[in-house]
Amino acid sequence: KDVQQVGRTKFGSTLGIGCVCAGTKVWTSNGRLVNIEDLKQEDGIIGYDGKKAVQQTINWFKEPAIKPCYRITTEGNNIIECSEDHPFISSSRATKSSFKGKKNILKGSYKEAKNLSVGDYLVVIDDVPVFGDVFQDNAYLTGLMLGDGYFKGSSLSVDDNNVKSYIESNYGTSIRKQFITKTGSTYTDLYIKGCKKDLFHESLIGLTRDKKRLPSNIHEYNKESLSLILAGIFDADGNVNVSTKGTRVVLTNISENLLKDVKYQLLKFGIHCSIYKENRNTKPSPGYEGQMDHIFRLYISKNLDVKKFKDNIPIKHSKKIESLSKFIHGNRDFGTANIVFKHTGECEDEKYLQHDELLENCKIQRIKSIEFIGNKEIYNLNVSDNHNYICGMFITGNTGGDMEKVGSSRRLFENPEIYQCLSFDDTFENTGKKIGMFIPAYLGNNDFKDERGITDIDEGLQWYEDNRRKLILNHG
Repeated sequence: KDVQQVGRTKFGSTLGIGCVCAGTKVWTSNGRLVNIEDLKQEDGIIGYDGKKAVQQTINWFKEPAIKPCYRITTEGNNIIECSEDHPFISSSRATKSSFKGKKNILKGSYKEAKNLSVGDYLVVIDDVPVFGDVFQDNAYLTGLMLGDGYFKGSSLSVDDNNVKSYIESNYGTSIRKQFITKTGSTYTDLYIKGCKKDLFHESLIGLTRDKKRLPSNIHEYNKESLSLILAGIFDADGNVNVSTKGTRVVLTNISENLLKDVKYQLLKFGIHCSIYKENRNTKPSPGYEGQMDHIFRLYISKNLDVKKFKDNIPIKHSKKIESLSKFIHGNRDFGTANIVFKHTGECEDEKYLQHDELLENCKIQRIKSIEFIGNKEIYNLNVSDNHNYICGMFITGNTGGDMEKVGSSRRLFENPEIYQCLSFDDTFENTGKKIGMFIPAYLGNNDFKDERGITDIDEGLQWYEDNRRKLILNHG
């Protein structure tokens, strides 16, 4: 913010440096999802221009620092941890109004994490359509193996004739075991020849069931290949539920990391989902004693998301295809809204998005909880163009401040006479030049000056120290 006020006195210019915690997912310019602590300047980053996701250049990083932080959880069980001053594009029901003849338009603006409330909406990107250019021949089989296969043993379980026929037509196989299930389906345990050689990416070989993840080169997959690997996973471990409330697609697995990987790759197609940890409701079958007492489920529930799944993910499982063909448009349309962006002065970088313009290609998620998590190490950076970037799916403001302002301050400090400011001999580096001088806040605060304008330094310092302690206690 440009100006702060303490008591009766306004002073100074500050550099906003909100930031996010380690583990926060961000998108590189080529569509790779990485933890922010692993991001490199040459990677670039995906941001938002008010209409769509866009590739941006990273200007610079700031050294990690310790700050008071919050964990924010939204209705889709999406979580982000960030510093108290990290800016989000947010809105609330109370802002509904008319805009250019349209009714029920929400007003959106940047707001720092510490100023958010439960029930507020966070604006999220609708899709991140950044794909690679490599076609992967075995993408669908890879998805099946990730869902219900065993890489080390080269085995795959299938319960659908369409899927079985596809595998037997394209790969060398042999049947290890086969029987009819209680539901009348034919269960087949197939041995896939060549599994241990070159069918799959090296990052997958040796993965155990609870450690499964998408291949590390998933960002290289072109759109068709990505849709095929996702189709394989859903054909193996997914379900399509149709009820009077609508149609819902569910993916169940014991690997939370795999479901998280799937969740973000679905976002490339504009498909939003949520993940929950759930207790098992049945006892382990013979031979499976000792298995985990919980599982993880990914839900695609909203009408638009189910339709996008139907249109973009080419599943082959006959029963699931049949269920999707009966797609029922239920009452799950929450999360869609029209939002007009407003400049409020809370975030310096708001100027990089158009004031009084409708935001496109975005959705909203209601905040379910906000939890103070103490002082954490945070990471921040400065990006070009729109001065924002996407954390997972949340659209967040620039976190590294504005280097142009820092540069201006330096020029003023090193050349005070050009700017008609008071100058002093450089006794620090003895350059022989005139330099400026920074004044501590307490010296510029009139509340601590007597009638002669002399500052009571002890009183001023004590006030600032006491105020800092209060802030720490309030966050504790």
